[in-house]
Amino acid sequence: MAWESVLEKRAVFVPLPFLPPVKEHAMSVVERVASYRSPRHKLLGFFESSRDKWKDKCKAAKVRLKRATNRVESLVRSRDLWKERAREGEAEAARLRRLLEDQKALR
Repeated sequence: MAWESVLEKRAVFVPLPFLPPVKEHAMSVVERVASYRSPRHKLLGFFESSRDKWKDKCKAAKVRLKRATNRVESLVRSRDLWKERAREGEAEAARLRRLLEDQKALR
């Protein structure tokens, strides 16, 4: 059947060089597929929906993280802007106080 060939193609284990070596007690993908009691056509649908749900969950988390990161960056920029405005205001107030004191001293 067609679904059997699809499942067999997906069950091929290809080791990647950047992954740690597989432990001796770890089951390969082929062994895990062979150990299921349910029919393969039901497993295939379950695994696909499980994968799709996982991907959707990951994408949603990425969107939330990106939004939070953007919000933090925006708040930092805003805070820095207001700090600068406050420093300028304090400097202007100090300048005006000195000017007022100089005016009082001249009287």
